[in-house]
Amino acid sequence: MLDFKDGLFPAQQPAIKSVFEQFKADYEPDVILTHHTLDLHQDHATIGAMTRQTFRDHLILRYEIPKYDADLGGANAYFPLTERVARQKARHIHEHFASQRGRRWFDPETFLSLARLRGIECNAAEGFAEAFHLPKATIAI
Repeated sequence: MLDFKDGLFPAQQPAIKSVFEQFKADYEPDVILTHHTLDLHQDHATIGAMTRQTFRDHLILRYEIPKYDADLGGANAYFPLTERVARQKARHIHEHFASQRGRRWFDPETFLSLARLRGIECNAAEGFAEAFHLPKATIAI
């Protein structure tokens, strides 16, 4: 994306930070979905860190990506899903992330399995959920 070199995001942090600052000037998001800062893929961790550094007053939900690194950890924010939505999401991920299709683990069953495990953790009514790592939240009363 934007001509940044895959696998080298840590070395490109100043340029990436400039892009993030421009996003901040152009948009006022209600919620931001980004990579977890503890993701073991260096590019993912860099993007997660830049998000937190740039959008300090925003709700940030850090999503999970199952992969070889085995770095999912424990989530702390859950959104129960119906089984229909969980299956639809798993198919959608597989269909629209073509660059990952060559990986043995990248199939709808992987994502459906993760949704099932997260559904168990939050006692979701239909047994499926999406989970995020929530660094902080401000709750207005």
